[in-house]
Amino acid sequence: MDRWAGRAADQDDDPETGHFRVRPDCWKAVSLFAALETQWQWVGGGLAGAERTGLRYEAIEATAGMAGITMTAALFSDLQLMEAAALGELARIMKERMDRLDRERPRGRGR
Repeated sequence: MDRWAGRAADQDDDPETGHFRVRPDCWKAVSLFAALETQWQWVGGGLAGAERTGLRYEAIEATAGMAGITMTAALFSDLQLMEAAALGELARIMKERMDRLDRERPRGRGR
């Protein structure tokens, strides 16, 4: 978590390095979301590989408690918003990867 705190406080937003600022009223949600980074539900995707389908909701309250964060309905709602945004971004990245692989795949004779 210290790496997030230092970057948020000391750096300007920089897409190339991944540094970004966090509004103080969002800090708990962002901190908890970061603490949940190993708590994603995965499903096998065949040739596409495995992909995330969402957070393991049963792990949220325990993770919040260990991080000293009190869960509230508003905090849970914030997590769901970040989860949805993350899943959208992950889907975009997967599509780009699959499109690139499709372009690079050798074609059969006569094509």
